[in-house]
Amino acid sequence: MNKLSRVLSHVAILSTPLVAGFPQDSAVPPEEEIFELSPFTINSTEDTGYRAKHSLSGSRLRVSLDDVSVPIDIITPEILSDFNINQQEDLFDIVSNMESRDDNFLSGVYESGASYSIRGFIGVKSLRNFMGGNMTFDSYNSTRFIASKGPNAILFGSGPGGGSVSFFTKRYNVGSKDRTNLKFSYDSEGSLRSEISMNKGLIDNKLGVSLALFDDQKEFSIKPSGEDRNGYYLSATYHPFENTKITASWEERSEHVYRPGDDYTTMIDNHSAWESFGSPGISGALTGNTGNLIYPDGSTARTDVRNFGLARQSTTKLTLIDGEIVDLRNTGSTGLPTAANAPAGQRSIPDALWPKDVAQTGLNGGAEVRSTAWDLNIEQKVTDNFYLMFVVGKTDTTRDQFQHRIRSLHRDANLNMPDGSANPHHGEYYIELNNINYFDRANEADTVTATAAYELDLEERNKYLGKHNFAVMLQEYTELNTNIRQSVLLTETPNAAYELTDVNDATGRLNIRHYLGSDPALFSKDNTMPDYRYIREEGFELDGYRWETQDGVGGSGWRSVETTSKMFVVQSNFFRSRLITNLGYRMEDVDQFVVNFANNPAMQFRQTALEHYTKAESEAPGFQPVFTNNVRPTSMPTEPWESVSGLSKNLGVIFKVTPKIAILANKAQNISGNPGRNGVFGVPLPYEDGKSRDIGLRFNLFEDRMRIEYNRYETGVNNQATQATGGGIRAPYTDAEDIWLMMIQAGSGERNVFLNSENWDTRDFVSKGHELTLSGDPMKGLNVRAAISYNEQEASNLGGTFMPWWREHAAEMEAFVLANPDAINLEDTDTTPDPASVRWQSAQNLLRLQEDLEGAPIINRPLWTAKILAKYRFQNGVMKGNETGMNVAWRGKMKSQYFRLADGSSDLDDPFYTLATTKVNAFWNYSRKLNIADRDVNWKVQLNVNNLFNSRNTIERNFFNTVNGDKDSEVISTSLMRSDPRLVSVTNTFSF
Repeated sequence: MNKLSRVLSHVAILSTPLVAGFPQDSAVPPEEEIFELSPFTINSTEDTGYRAKHSLSGSRLRVSLDDVSVPIDIITPEILSDFNINQQEDLFDIVSNMESRDDNFLSGVYESGASYSIRGFIGVKSLRNFMGGNMTFDSYNSTRFIASKGPNAILFGSGPGGGSVSFFTKRYNVGSKDRTNLKFSYDSEGSLRSEISMNKGLIDNKLGVSLALFDDQKEFSIKPSGEDRNGYYLSATYHPFENTKITASWEERSEHVYRPGDDYTTMIDNHSAWESFGSPGISGALTGNTGNLIYPDGSTARTDVRNFGLARQSTTKLTLIDGEIVDLRNTGSTGLPTAANAPAGQRSIPDALWPKDVAQTGLNGGAEVRSTAWDLNIEQKVTDNFYLMFVVGKTDTTRDQFQHRIRSLHRDANLNMPDGSANPHHGEYYIELNNINYFDRANEADTVTATAAYELDLEERNKYLGKHNFAVMLQEYTELNTNIRQSVLLTETPNAAYELTDVNDATGRLNIRHYLGSDPALFSKDNTMPDYRYIREEGFELDGYRWETQDGVGGSGWRSVETTSKMFVVQSNFFRSRLITNLGYRMEDVDQFVVNFANNPAMQFRQTALEHYTKAESEAPGFQPVFTNNVRPTSMPTEPWESVSGLSKNLGVIFKVTPKIAILANKAQNISGNPGRNGVFGVPLPYEDGKSRDIGLRFNLFEDRMRIEYNRYETGVNNQATQATGGGIRAPYTDAEDIWLMMIQAGSGERNVFLNSENWDTRDFVSKGHELTLSGDPMKGLNVRAAISYNEQEASNLGGTFMPWWREHAAEMEAFVLANPDAINLEDTDTTPDPASVRWQSAQNLLRLQEDLEGAPIINRPLWTAKILAKYRFQNGVMKGNETGMNVAWRGKMKSQYFRLADGSSDLDDPFYTLATTKVNAFWNYSRKLNIADRDVNWKVQLNVNNLFNSRNTIERNFFNTVNGDKDSEVISTSLMRSDPRLVSVTNTFSF
C-alpha cells in the first residue's frame, strides 16, 4: 500500500496541469446526500460552511445548537478540508482555548499522559462515537470534531474536569447516492498522504456500506523524525425493517510514529557560559572539581572549573564516540553559569546560540502502535416519538514506545581524551542521547450502552408548555491499561570496575554522543543524531561491552476500571421556545484497582502485570491474588478493589430575550475515574472531581447566518492526581523522605510510614476566563470563524496530603537534623548522597516556594489567544470555481517564571513574561466538474501554506531569576521553537 500511495500521489500531482484539458463545466458542489433524522445521529451535510447547526453534545440527543447551553466548539468537515487538517494536533490553531501541552516550569503539577489541554487542564478524554478508548481522531473517516468545555456530565461516564474531545465516524445513509472520493496530498518536506473513501448501496433502501482507507507518510524538518500511518475503516448500515436500523463498523490502524517532540521543543543552551569565560580548554582529567585550564592565548590556570561555566562528569559515563566506548568520568562538560561563576555580575547570558538549521532534538522518542475498534449500533423506532438504541463497542491499542530526549547543545571543552590522547573534537558542538527507555503499553476499553428517548409535545394542551425530549441511559464501561517499562542495561563488561547493577544505576546506561562540528554556519538539518531504535531488538555490543533491554521498574504496572452509569436527560422548550432548559444527571459507580510495582531490580514481573482479574473474580469465594517473582505492588490497597459512587450533573438554561438574542447559563459537575492512589506516606487520595459555571450571551445575526456567543467561565478541578517525584515544586517529597529514612537508620522514626507510598499527591486548580466565538456566512461567498479566549489558572492545595504529615513531623525532623547534620542516607541510590542538613534546607526552600505559589496564577499559559478563519468563494467571472482563505492564530504573552527576592521568596507582583506569537496558515483551491470517460467527476486542487511567514515562535525564558534584580538583565532565548517551519502542500481530490 505504501508504494502504491506514493505512485498515485506523484501521478496526481504531476497530472494537475493536464486535467484542465478535459471538457469543463462551472464548479458545482456535490449533490447533498439524503440523511435520516434520528434523535441519536448527526449528519455532516446539515452543516453550513464553517458553522454547525446541530449537536449531540449538549443533551446526548440531536438538538439545534441554539438550544444547547453547554459550551462546545464544533469543527466542521469544510474546515478540516480547507486547512488540510488530518490529526488532532493540527487543530491547536483552530479550536478555542485548546492548546498544545506546556512542558516547562511547574508542568509537574499537572497529570501526565496528554499532549494538549482545554481551558488549561491536561488530562483531556478523547471519545470516539461517545465511547472511550485510545483510538485517536483522523479526518479520513471522521465527519466532525467537537471540543466540550468543562465537565459535561452528559457525554461520558467519569469525565475529566477540563473538558473532552469527541469525533464521529462516517456512516452510510440508506437512500443516499453512491459516491467515491480519492484524495492525494504532497508537501515540501516530502510527506505523502493518500485517502480513498466510498459509499455504496448494496440493497436498495435496505443495506449500504461506507469504506475508507488512508496511508500517511509524514516527514518533519527535524530528522530522522517521521510518521508512517495507515488504516482502513468499514461501516455497514442495514434496515431489516422500516423502523429498525443496524449500523456496524470496524477500524484498524498501524502507526510508526517518531515525532520531534511536541509542536514545540524546549532548547537548553549548555555552552554560552563557558564561552563567556574565554572558552578555556581542560588539560587532562579533573581531580574533584579542580583542573588545568588552558586559554586560546596560551595562558594557564589550575582552579575549580565550576567557576568557568564547566562541570565535572562525576560518575562513570560510558559513551559511544566515533565507534568506540569511552568512559568520560572526571572529564569536563560545559553547562549553565551559577551564582558563583557569573561574569561581571551578570547572571544571564545574551544571544544563546542554537543554530536555526540544526535539528534540535534528533529522534525524540516514538512508538509503534496497533489499534482496532469496532462498534454495533441498533436503533428502533417504536412510535413516532419513542426511540430505543443499543450500542456495544471495543477499542484495543498496543504501543511499543521508545523514549529519550535530546534538547541540550554542548561544546567539548576537553583537550584530551580520557586515555591522554589528543581530543579531535575539542571545541566542537555536540548533542547526546542518554537514559534510553522503552515501554510496552496496552489499552483495552469496552462499552455497552442502552438508551431510550421519548418526545413529549404539550403545545397542543397549552402553547406555553412546549416540547420536551427525555432520555434515559444505562452504560457499562471497562478499561484496562498495562505498562511495562524496559531500560537499556549493561549486561557484559570487560572491566570489573563497572559493576552490573540495576537499571537505575547511571553507570550502566548507554550514552551516544554525536558531534555537529565547530562552525554553526555549516550546520544542516540533516546533521543529526542517527537512528538507534534497533538497540531494543538486537542490543548493542562493542569492545567487550554489551547492553540489552530488560524489564525496568519505574512506571510499570496496570490499572483496571469498571464504571456503571445511569443517566437521565431532559431538554425542554417553554413559552414558544423562549425558555429552554437542559438537565442531565448521571449516577456513577466506579471500581478501580491500581498496581504500580516496587523499585526492586531483582524482580521480573512482565507476566504478572499482564495477568489481571476482574472485580467479579476478585470477590469470588476462595480467590487469592498471587504476585509472583518477588513482585511487591506499592499501591496495594487494603481491599483489592476501591469503589466510589457519585452524582454528575449538568444544568443549563437558555432565555431568549428576543428571537435573535439569548442569555445562557450552564453549571456542570463530574467525578473522574482516578481513585485509589495512595498519596505520599500512605494517605489515601479522594476521587478527582470537576465543576464549572458558565454564563454568557448568544446573538444570531444576518438572518441567522451568523452566530456570536460569549461565555464567562470558572472551571475547577479538585484532587487532580499528580506525581510527586522529580524536581522543582515536587522535590520536597523526596527530601523529606530521605530525612525520614536517615532517622530510621539512626534508630528513630517509624518505618511503616512509607508503606504503600508511591509518591503521588493532588492539587486543586481553578481556571477563570472568557471565550468568544463567532461563525457563519455574513455575505454570499464569505465564511468566517473566530475564537478568542482569555484564560488564567490558579493552583492551590500545593502541599496536598504531604503538608499535614510535614507539620506533624517537622519538629521531629528538625531536631534530628540539628543533632545529626552529617547523617548519610545509606538507602539513597545517589552516588554522593547529601547530608541531612542539605536535605532539610532544600525541603525548606521548596516548601516556601509552594507557599508563595499557593493560589498564584500558573505560568506558561497564554493569557489571550485569538484563532481566526476566513474563506471567500468567488461567485462569477473568470475566478468562478476558486476559493481562498486564511487562518491566523495569535497567542498572547505568557508568564514564564516569577522573579525571586533576596530572601528566596517569589515576587508574585513581578513575573517574567514571554513574547506573543503569531502563526498564519493560508490556502487556495480551484474546483471544476470534469467529464472523464462519460462520467462526471468533481475535481479540486488545493494549495496550503502553513506557517506562511516562517515564524520561529521563540519564547524567551530567564533561567537565572534566583535573586532580585534579574528582571533588568538580558535573557536566554532558547525555548520553544516550532518543529516544522513553513510547509507547503498540494492536494488533489476527485469525487464521483
